[in-house]
Amino acid sequence: MLRLAAVGSIPARLPATGGTIEVVSDVGDLTAVVTEIESRLANEQVDDQDRESLLHDRDRATLFLAAVRSGRRELIRQDLYFDLLERYPAQAQGGNDES
Repeated sequence: MLRLAAVGSIPARLPATGGTIEVVSDVGDLTAVVTEIESRLANEQVDDQDRESLLHDRDRATLFLAAVRSGRRELIRQDLYFDLLERYPAQAQGGNDES
C-alpha cells in the first residue's frame, strides 16, 4: 500500500515500508488531460461558458506539464493540480471510462 507525501507542491508516493520517494507519474496524467480537453474542444458542441472553462483547464494543464518536464514541480500548487486531475479522472489514471 502506498501513502502520499508532499514533495515541493506535487505529491510523491512513499512506499508503506518507508524508503525512497517515487515521483507520481504526472507527465502521463497531464498529457492525457490535455489530450482529452483538446478532443472535447474539437469534437463536441460546447457553449461559450463551457468552452472558456475547457480552455482554462487546457492552459493550466499545459503550464503544469511544462513545469514538470523542466524539473520545476515546485511552481505548481498542489490544490490546483489535484483539482484538475479530479475533473478528468479517467484520463488522469490513464484509463477509459466506458462503463
